[in-house]
Amino acid sequence: MQTFRADLRLAFRMLAKKPGFTVVAVLTLALGIAVNATMFSLVSAFLLRRPPVHDPDRIVVVSSVNPNPVFNPDAGPISAPNYLAWREASHVFGDAAAADVYRTVNLTPALNQAEGSARASVAAEPEVTRSAAVTSHYFNVLGVSAQFGRTFMEGEDQPGRSHVVVLSHDLWERRFGSDPAILGRTIRLNREDYTVIGVMPADFHLMGFIAQLWTPLALTQSDQNGSGTQ
Repeated sequence: MQTFRADLRLAFRMLAKKPGFTVVAVLTLALGIAVNATMFSLVSAFLLRRPPVHDPDRIVVVSSVNPNPVFNPDAGPISAPNYLAWREASHVFGDAAAADVYRTVNLTPALNQAEGSARASVAAEPEVTRSAAVTSHYFNVLGVSAQFGRTFMEGEDQPGRSHVVVLSHDLWERRFGSDPAILGRTIRLNREDYTVIGVMPADFHLMGFIAQLWTPLALTQSDQNGSGTQ
């Protein structure tokens, strides 16, 4: 302990003899601490924040592992037969949902003829929009509800019943002018008509490729047999 005190007094005397060096050292330390604190705050705010879902500690993402030396080898997609088998037979999970979250669609609002010139001012030019295709109980598994309207119902992820869409709050504000009458209207995605059934809350943002809209993930018979494209 005495040695430590002696070293500490010597250090202070040396710093007092060289005030220029002392100022530079203190400023460097202060800058380093400030940068580290700022980076930690940003990481904590954007990467480590709890997702806006019910009981996030019980939500997990299951992916496959690619044995080849590729980027993110543990983030591969799950085949449809594996997903269906796990959902039916697994006793580990309370429920499961599938999602293809890296899609894009060509979005064009389909304005009804009955709408006046004020509604016609809504941008009608097509745009490429980030989207996600999810099974009908996806939002139920996450424990989230639409801000208004509804999310997908059981069976709406079946072929022939899947032309419904849920909008993000950001897309609803930006593209549709926060129109409260958006429910029941038709928009065109990749030149096909979809009916808007709901708008999600403004704070519903999951990490990664942030979807602007959600459509049902319709698994065909070939997908379920493993012969379709995943």
